[in-house]
Amino acid sequence: MLLKQRVLSSIGLWGTLLLVLLVFKVHGAVFFVGLFALMAQYEFSYLLKSSKKQRIFDVTLAGSFIAAYAQLAPNTWTDLLYALALILICNWSVFVGKTAVSFLTSLFCFWYITLNFHFFLKILDLFQWECYPGLMMVIWIVLVTKLTDVGGFFIGCAYGKHPLAPSVSPKKTWEGVGGGMAFALIASVLFFLFFKKCLPVSFTLFKCLCFTVIMAWGAIVSDLLESLLKRQLNTKDSGRCIPGIGGVLDLVDSLLLNAPLGYILLKSFL
Repeated sequence: MLLKQRVLSSIGLWGTLLLVLLVFKVHGAVFFVGLFALMAQYEFSYLLKSSKKQRIFDVTLAGSFIAAYAQLAPNTWTDLLYALALILICNWSVFVGKTAVSFLTSLFCFWYITLNFHFFLKILDLFQWECYPGLMMVIWIVLVTKLTDVGGFFIGCAYGKHPLAPSVSPKKTWEGVGGGMAFALIASVLFFLFFKKCLPVSFTLFKCLCFTVIMAWGAIVSDLLESLLKRQLNTKDSGRCIPGIGGVLDLVDSLLLNAPLGYILLKSFL
């Protein structure tokens, strides 16, 4: 029953995401980046047992950062926006939160969720906010990342025998890693062949394959990081709003490392 719910939820959610991106293009991407960042930020603040005031502050800061970045000239304002966010966090911690815990919580939440997620917008900016090829590269990153999750889950459940990181996530196996890599590579090649005309000219099949292997490993590590955090916080899921999956943070956890990783690969090697 749980597996069926997970499959149906994943198909519905990611299908909706892709549909919105294809219809609303860049505006749809900005909307989802903001929405997922806000919801994941709230869930993580809640898991850390932050006060209601601090949760409101963290979510407001996240929303303001994403909105401001999308509105202003990103290449000019990124450093300034980050500096302003840091100043706000410091002032909040000293005059309202009044504890080191509130400072560390807000700072880590901002870095882990909002700052990582905004790299999807930086990827769009990398291609001058054009619908193609920037949007297609964002879709490619999401596709590779989530197919790594899917392959790892199914192959790991069916054939997993050798634990990957037993102290962090006992169910993750090396067989699952192989399955995730295989699923990601197959999906990436098919995506490249079907949408080659919409992709950057410098994004060759060889680079596609190399990037996919790196991104698949990034998805695995990013997923393990959330498992580590949840284990330390003695919780199984970040929330209960998505049947079979848990919370929004559980849905996007593997993307949190891959957003900046994908940006670095595209900026450095395309």
